[in-house]
Amino acid sequence: AWVTLVMLGDGYAAGALAVAQSLRMVQTKYDLVCMVTPDVTHPTRRHLCVMYDHVIEVPYIQHRCRKLWSEKQSRMYDDWIEFSFTKWNCLNLVQYERVMFIDADMVVKVNSDDLFE
Repeated sequence: AWVTLVMLGDGYAAGALAVAQSLRMVQTKYDLVCMVTPDVTHPTRRHLCVMYDHVIEVPYIQHRCRKLWSEKQSRMYDDWIEFSFTKWNCLNLVQYERVMFIDADMVVKVNSDDLFE
């Protein structure tokens, strides 16, 4: 399955929809799964269900990270970096033999199903 994550509310949903659209456009033969955290709203989940085969709620995996080196890094990452481990919930999707995680800020331009082989 191709797996992505929407967390920290609804902000990443538009990106996740773009990921799904790009995977549909290249005609992937694998399931599309969107993991969502408890703070993703029900209206957003309904929108995700239109494009994804499965929308699955997952818990946060939080890990306190060391202080970032620069002020610029802090501005870019402080809001979400300690929650980034949440994506590892994809390894709990044991109903799939293989999963490929793709961030919600990516698009797929060519069919990449051969990565599952």
